[in-house]
Amino acid sequence: MTMRTRPSHAAALLLALAAGAAVAADPPAGKKGVIWESTTAVEVSGMSMPPQTMRTCTPEGDWKEPPSTQPPDSKCKVTDVKQSGKTITWKMACDQPEKMTGAGSMTRDGDTYRGTMDVTSKQGAMQMKMSGRKVGGACELGKPVAGDARQAEMMAMMEQSKQGMARELEKQCTSAVREMNPALFLMKGAYSCQGTPQQAEFCKRLQTDEGFRKLGQAGEENLEKSAKLCKVDLAPLRSRACADAVRRKDLAYLGASCPAERKAMAQKECAGKEDSNLAPDLRDFCLRHGKELLIQDPKAKATKKKSAPAAPEPEPEPKEGAVDQGKKALKGILGF
Repeated sequence: MTMRTRPSHAAALLLALAAGAAVAADPPAGKKGVIWESTTAVEVSGMSMPPQTMRTCTPEGDWKEPPSTQPPDSKCKVTDVKQSGKTITWKMACDQPEKMTGAGSMTRDGDTYRGTMDVTSKQGAMQMKMSGRKVGGACELGKPVAGDARQAEMMAMMEQSKQGMARELEKQCTSAVREMNPALFLMKGAYSCQGTPQQAEFCKRLQTDEGFRKLGQAGEENLEKSAKLCKVDLAPLRSRACADAVRRKDLAYLGASCPAERKAMAQKECAGKEDSNLAPDLRDFCLRHGKELLIQDPKAKATKKKSAPAAPEPEPEPKEGAVDQGKKALKGILGF
């Protein structure tokens, strides 16, 4: 099946790698080479992109290295390079702009070559099939071949994909600040919000009472990791947030996060009172945190003797971790 939609960033990166399929890695600037015409086809999860043909400047003589793995803004490394007769094999790993690993093989026979590169990314398995022929004509290594519009188009596609990802990441990071969701700020990699302008906003909001309380809903571990990322001392933030909760009579926050203030509030609001005379929210607080301070209602006590034992409260469902939240956010960025 042929894929007609815009290629993913990973597929675009593979095509950019293919653009240098006959070029030695890091060719010396100013050196002369010869023009080769290369054709590349990429398959992603059973879908095939139409073959792309372009011309590249290639070193004269035998090739001792695999395809170039340094398209713009990439961080790719080639390892385990081996040559046997006319065939070169290698392994590849990219950290940015998208994490990928793979292996390739290329065989040159005179003025032609054929090869494949199998790659695994978060989007699944991809395969690049390469072939090429020597066209001839002088050129300068490391520079586009004059008059090859396809090569310029390929670089433009790569840049378009990069910009689209940057816009989506900005959108996701802005949403994470608004919701005080630490997932994308605590993860690492190309899709992390670390080092973005939104990180400064996240850390600034963490130091407000409202932001601190909201982040606390993600769990103590995420709160501590976020404080470490932002280089913030949690102690004064806890103290200030608990004092504010006392002023606002935020019983839910006091019950969950402020042991000392919770005890004082229970002594003040629950001691010597019957639970049946309390407002619903205060009644729940007192039954949970100051039950021993309440006056037992004789009628309720008698009813309780006749009734069947109460069923135990169900265990609360575990909160969704930052890693799971990060995966969901990545789906929005990658579009799958």
